[in-house]
Amino acid sequence: MYRKKILIIIPTFPYPARRNGVSIRYFPIIEHLGRTNDVHVVCICNKAFDEIYIKELKKHVSDVSVYVREKVNPNIVSKMKNRIASLVPGRKPYSFRCYDNERIKDFISKRCEGIEFDSTVCVTTQYFDITKRSVNSKKYFIDGIDSSYLHYKRRSGKSILENIDTKALASWESKCLRVAEGASYVSPVDRDQMQSIAGSKASIKLIPNGLYFEDYKDESIVNDKFTLGFLGNMQYDSNIRAALDLYHIFLILRERGFNLKLKIIGRRPVENIRKLAEDNDVEVTGSVSSIWPHINGVDVFVFPMTIGSGQQNKLLEAMYASKPVVTTSLGNSGIGGESFKDLVVADSEEDMVSAIAKIYSDNNLIKKLQTNSKIFVEGMYSWERILKELDRFWLSCD
Repeated sequence: MYRKKILIIIPTFPYPARRNGVSIRYFPIIEHLGRTNDVHVVCICNKAFDEIYIKELKKHVSDVSVYVREKVNPNIVSKMKNRIASLVPGRKPYSFRCYDNERIKDFISKRCEGIEFDSTVCVTTQYFDITKRSVNSKKYFIDGIDSSYLHYKRRSGKSILENIDTKALASWESKCLRVAEGASYVSPVDRDQMQSIAGSKASIKLIPNGLYFEDYKDESIVNDKFTLGFLGNMQYDSNIRAALDLYHIFLILRERGFNLKLKIIGRRPVENIRKLAEDNDVEVTGSVSSIWPHINGVDVFVFPMTIGSGQQNKLLEAMYASKPVVTTSLGNSGIGGESFKDLVVADSEEDMVSAIAKIYSDNNLIKKLQTNSKIFVEGMYSWERILKELDRFWLSCD
C-alpha cells in the first residue's frame, strides 16, 4: 500500500501534547497521520529541546528535524531595511520578518532535498513563502489555527505604525491563502473573516481543535467554599486581562454576601496575577503536574474574555470536566455553545455577576450545565470526527 509523503512545517516543537496551544493540536494530528503515511516534521524553534522529546516524537513519524533559531541583535540599519521592505504592499509584514530567514530556508531545503511530497502543511503563514521556495510538493496547505492578522488587530493600539502593520498582515495572510491549495482555521469567526478578505480564490475550511483528554484524572482537590475558577497560560495578555476582570467580579459578589473562593489555574503567572493571592480567598496555582484535580475542584469557571481569538481550549477543557462555564460572546465565538444550555454567555460585568449568582443559587441549572457541557464537547470536538475531515482535506483534495 502506497504511503503518502507529508511534510509539516511548524513554528514550535509539538511534544509533549500539553506544552502549548499548538502542540495540543498537532501531537494528535501527527500521531494519526504517522500511522498510515510517511510524515516528515520540520520544527522551527526559539530554543533547543530535550533529546528525549525528539525521540518520543520520532516514534510516530519518518523524520523530525529541529532548527533552533539564533538570537540576533540587528543594528539600526538592518532594522530600517526590514521596516521599509515591510511597507511594500504584499510583502512579508514586519512582525514576520526574521533575520535568519535565509538560514531557515537553507535548513528546510537540505532536510527535504530529493523528496517529492504529496502534501505540505505549513502551520501559520509565517514560513509559507520560504516553504514554497524550498520544498517540492504536489500540494501546499496552510493551517492558520488562529488568524495572525485578526489576533494582531484585536490586541494592537491605534498608532500609525500599528495600523500599517495590521494592514500588512491582512495583505500577507490573504495573499498566502490565495496561493495555497487550501487553508484552515479553528474558529468560524477567523475562517469567515479571512474568507471575506482573501476572496473566492481562497479555499478555507473550518477544522477545529480536538481536545487532548488522554491525561484526564478523575481526582479532585476539595475547596472549603463555592469556588470560581479560571484556567489558562497566565503570561498571555488575553488571560491576564480576563483573570484581573474576574477578580473584580469576584470582589463584587463577595461584597454582596456570597461566600466564595477564586482559583486561578495556569502556568507562568505574571506578578500582578501572583499578587492576587495576597487575598486569603484567592489561590494562584502556577504550574501544576496535572490540571485535572484543580479543575474538578472548581464549581463554576468564568472566562471574561475581551481580547484574543480562535477556539478557547481552556473553556472546552472545563466543560469536558462537567463544569458550568460563564464566558463572553467573544469567548464563545470559536466554540458555538448555546447560552443557558451548554454554557452561559454574559458580556457586561453586571451580567456576569448576575449569571454567577444565578448558578450559585440554582441547583437545577448547575446540574443542567454539568450534564450538557460534557455532552456538547464530546459531540462537537472529538478527534475522530476532526481527523477524518483533515484526511479528506489534506490527503484527498483535488
